Amino acid sequence: MHNISSVRIFAFIVVLLMLGLGVIAAVILPGSFVLSPTSHETKIEIEKFKSESEFHSYLQQASQKVAAGGGIARNTTLELAPTADFGIGGEDSSSRVSETNVQVRGIDEPDIVKTNGNQIFYSNPEQFRILEEAFSPDLPSDVIVPPVPSREIKIINAFPVDNLELQSAVNQGGELLLNGNTLIVIDYQKLTAFDVSDPTNPQKTWEYELQDAYLETSRMMNGELILITRNYVASDSPCVIPLMSNGIKIACTEIYRPSIPTPSDSIYTAIKINPEFGDVKSKVSFTGSTSSSVVYVSPNSIYVTYSYSNDPVSLFIEFYNSQSDLLPTEYQERLSKLGTYEISDQAKLVEYQQIISDYEATLSSDDRLKFEQEVNDKMKDYAQSKVRDVEKTGIVKIALNNFDATSNGTVPGSPLNQFSIDEYAGNLRIATTVGQNSWLFPAESVNDLYILNDNLETIGSVQNLAQGERIYSARFINDVAYLVTFKQIDPFFVVDLSSPSNPKVTGELKIPGFSSYLHPLSENIILGVGQEENQVKLSLFDVADPANPTETDKYLLDEYWTEVQNNHHAFLQDDKHSVFFIPGGRGGYIFSYADNKLSLAKAVSETGTQRAIFIDDYMYIIGSENITVLDETDWGTVSTLSL
Repeated sequence: MHNISSVRIFAFIVVLLMLGLGVIAAVILPGSFVLSPTSHETKIEIEKFKSESEFHSYLQQASQKVAAGGGIARNTTLELAPTADFGIGGEDSSSRVSETNVQVRGIDEPDIVKTNGNQIFYSNPEQFRILEEAFSPDLPSDVIVPPVPSREIKIINAFPVDNLELQSAVNQGGELLLNGNTLIVIDYQKLTAFDVSDPTNPQKTWEYELQDAYLETSRMMNGELILITRNYVASDSPCVIPLMSNGIKIACTEIYRPSIPTPSDSIYTAIKINPEFGDVKSKVSFTGSTSSSVVYVSPNSIYVTYSYSNDPVSLFIEFYNSQSDLLPTEYQERLSKLGTYEISDQAKLVEYQQIISDYEATLSSDDRLKFEQEVNDKMKDYAQSKVRDVEKTGIVKIALNNFDATSNGTVPGSPLNQFSIDEYAGNLRIATTVGQNSWLFPAESVNDLYILNDNLETIGSVQNLAQGERIYSARFINDVAYLVTFKQIDPFFVVDLSSPSNPKVTGELKIPGFSSYLHPLSENIILGVGQEENQVKLSLFDVADPANPTETDKYLLDEYWTEVQNNHHAFLQDDKHSVFFIPGGRGGYIFSYADNKLSLAKAVSETGTQRAIFIDDYMYIIGSENITVLDETDWGTVSTLSL
């Protein structure tokens, strides 16, 4: 009995992967792809289902499509430290109030801390309490009562500082959004609104639960709550899909889909809600899947991305067609015929493996070894040349003015997180890593940046940045993009986007470590937060000269990790005092960047420090057990509150 060849093992693994991931697919595949020696892409439009039978038929065909490998989910104008004047009035009102650190000014994102300038609303995800009442008072003193999670939102009177106190608490947990006197609590599949006009006595005003749906993300903008939800569906699902406990449902004829069946196992819905009363104002639905998805919201549109893979057998057939000396004519013809079969992609993979296996059975051990080596050698170059044909990201655009799906597009690769996407001057810019999920073909990863017009058609691109690496962070500021890739060193790229049809790299800086979050501190200074040699690394990049970016200063913090590396909400900048805050495992850290030099202005040694806000010239360090208030003029402790 001879050994199983590496080619057969590879094909068998592919089959297993595909069968195991068969329902993981793309959220709206916007094009059909013909893979041939002159591979090309045909853009198609999206349209609504016309009937229940069409809905079921489409899902049946879509279920046969191949899934994507899945992406790595992490996480306009120049964004400086966001502040707000809430106009509260009265002698006890603050004049300078920080907001949650968000990607786009004016579009709020959910987080565990919110403030209106007078109160702090804090939902601690790690808080524990002892349920002593659950145990008999007669238990021996050496019996340890286990802690249990405490689901509680604390409402703290924060300003004036002399009146710092806990005013009330809501027996619920989750992320928060604040709109005027309405506090929205987002707890997995449940949304609850509270009237907090009297912070000592918050009142529940409405509550909804998602039905058979998952909340992907949410935003608050222009006084409206926007939700993105996902419902799992199959070909036998009912045509009217329940969405929310308030009776909101999705009719199949309301759902958008591509005109050509594509991998789909979910329905995504964007919903616009009046936060004060909870009434649904608008909604739009479209076919999708559980594959990795990134949501970016601009002042004009919502963009939903998704990953998918092209038919792998077509790529294998094209490979053998391009290498006519590898297979005898008989087996070459069997492969070509396989490409015409109207069967699922998974079934094609099984048939492909059988054809290669049948051919190998005719070979001696020596010839089989030679065949495998030739395939492996030639596959490397082929795979690299086709790296952008394997892994794709589709994009759906929802216009906020009419809350309707208006266009769709596609780019190679997959974005890292929401900061990899940006809308500016009517165009969409998106940075992707190509090849990081190409487990079908042994290609090295590359990094691209694409510019798409209002119809999501590609009009310009920069390709092949840092081959063999992947994007670790991205930031778009006006007509410039800043990208960090990483494998062994940290290339920091400056990309000029002023000519959308001809973007170009103007500068590159290579330094040790990597930055996983980029934040513009001023017009020409970008902060990078990442790691170097198992320590948190802070870098100041001077980008005044786009052709020659420099690292003007760096600081290695004696912490292994900071939440800012994968959650930008944990970061706070106060440009008035030229400082920023980051939490660490052992406490909170306030750094000065005055004169473009990094120095540690203040450290607060408390385990569980999570956020900071500022009100006037006071910075509030919020931890799981205490709130510490610092005077920003001298960094002295003004007040503390035990939680």
